[in-house]
Amino acid sequence: MSASARSAERSGPVLALTIVLRVISLNAFVTGGLCLIFGPDLLSAGGDVAPNLAQEFRFLSVWWIAAGIYLWSLGSRAALAVGELRVVCAALFVSGIARWTSFATHGWPDAFFVVIAVIELLAPLPLLWLQQAHVRGLRRAMA
Repeated sequence: MSASARSAERSGPVLALTIVLRVISLNAFVTGGLCLIFGPDLLSAGGDVAPNLAQEFRFLSVWWIAAGIYLWSLGSRAALAVGELRVVCAALFVSGIARWTSFATHGWPDAFFVVIAVIELLAPLPLLWLQQAHVRGLRRAMA
């Protein structure tokens, strides 16, 4: 790979995409770890938590940690992993819809969770745009 090709991989849309995915991955890894260690008491404000909910919470925390590890690895190759990034963006968007469904059925959470739900709905668009900007740049370079 030429020096200019390597430089292009570390700048512009690719660098931004890598940074955003790595920030998301660190969030998933850290919050998943905290939720695994402390369980639902971390978010329940001291209220009683049903055993079924508690075990499911910790189970899903392990998956959230795994998602963080996966997103970290995707960060270095997301510019060309078109299908994988689309799946991640779809999951992110649907998770935002799931949060809003929960708001409607169970009431409003703390403002922090509302902000996260908005991010989950909006973040896929710039992620996909950054990836497509890189792909378009590659196509122009090859033409």
